[in-house]
Amino acid sequence: MKIRVTLLALTFGILAFSQDAPKKSKMDPNKPAGEQFKNVQILKEVPSGQFIGYMRAFNASLGVECTFCHAQDRSSDEKEEKLMARKMLTMTHDINEKFFAGKMEVRCFTCHKGASHPVSEAPAAAGGAEKKN
Repeated sequence: MKIRVTLLALTFGILAFSQDAPKKSKMDPNKPAGEQFKNVQILKEVPSGQFIGYMRAFNASLGVECTFCHAQDRSSDEKEEKLMARKMLTMTHDINEKFFAGKMEVRCFTCHKGASHPVSEAPAAAGGAEKKN
């Protein structure tokens, strides 16, 4: 009987505590990322539902994880890589506006090719350079 009363009291205590816990707000996928997330400066108008997909595309294009650009507090600007990413996004946007009528032709992968830093040299030709006689 004592065990049953103890379990019942414990259950009510847990329920009462859980009701007092702050509730996390659900993400509104249509809300602009600049309103949904802290410290978004470049992709402010992107719908929140697409924003994380953009972040994953950056991961794939650079072959990195989130921590390459982000500190534990994702809104922090303490990492130089995050600041550089903003510059690179601005650069690709400007190139696409100027040369491709706003169509997204130049992307992170255009230069990074899955590497954390842009790949600026062509790979060596297969089999090496041929000798001339």
